[in-house]
Amino acid sequence: MTGLGQRVADLFHQKANDVINKAEDPRQALDYAYSQAQDLLTKVRGGLAAIATARAELNAQDQDFARQEAKLEGQAERAVRAGRDDLAHQAMERQVTIEQQRAPLQEQLKQLDDQQLKLEAQVRDLETKVSNLDTQRKSLKAQYDAGQATAAVYESLTGIGDHVADIGGAYQRATEKVQAVQARASALSGLVNDGTLGTIPGISSGDALDDELNKIDSSTGVDDRLSAIKQRVLSSRGPAPELTSGRDTLAPKSTVEMPEDGVFDLSDM
Repeated sequence: MTGLGQRVADLFHQKANDVINKAEDPRQALDYAYSQAQDLLTKVRGGLAAIATARAELNAQDQDFARQEAKLEGQAERAVRAGRDDLAHQAMERQVTIEQQRAPLQEQLKQLDDQQLKLEAQVRDLETKVSNLDTQRKSLKAQYDAGQATAAVYESLTGIGDHVADIGGAYQRATEKVQAVQARASALSGLVNDGTLGTIPGISSGDALDDELNKIDSSTGVDDRLSAIKQRVLSSRGPAPELTSGRDTLAPKSTVEMPEDGVFDLSDM
């Protein structure tokens, strides 16, 4: 990098670092540093324009000197043709004076041309650097915003461990209760399906047809038991007595009444 470009870059970095160190919000510091870089670029462009203006003025003077020299050259030639060497001599003296004045002017013009070319290259380089700074500024601001957002999230999570533990405990207790209710429901469902609950008074299995069939099965069982008891009673009396003449008479048949509860008390017979 050339001397002027290096000085501009050093000045920019120095100002940027000072501002960033003093600023509370780095985004504002980046914006300020970028604006300073733009100002520097504007000043450099202004200097380049001033050099171009000065060169134009010097070039105009040089062209004027060139016209005077050409005019004096023509006057000297006319004087020689007219036989006036004295006038030709005066014209030549003036021409030499103008050449002496023009020589440093031309040297200055050459220096300005070189400076202008170098400054134009530096301006292009500075423009590239300022553009890169703008890209970096936007990137850093985006990173800062992302970092701020991330920090805010983690700050909101600070101390949330206890709340998470409470939520986990409540969830565990709720899970245990749900499992207990599901187990109880499963057990009751099994009792209902195998008919255990159907034998308890006042509890129905929920199917009217099953209830009626269960009643029929229960009634059939009672009838079977009653028939078995009757058979035992008849068997205990022995064979029926035979009919004989004379005093032997057939014993009157006894009548057996069915108790209301369907169960005989054999001790009364």
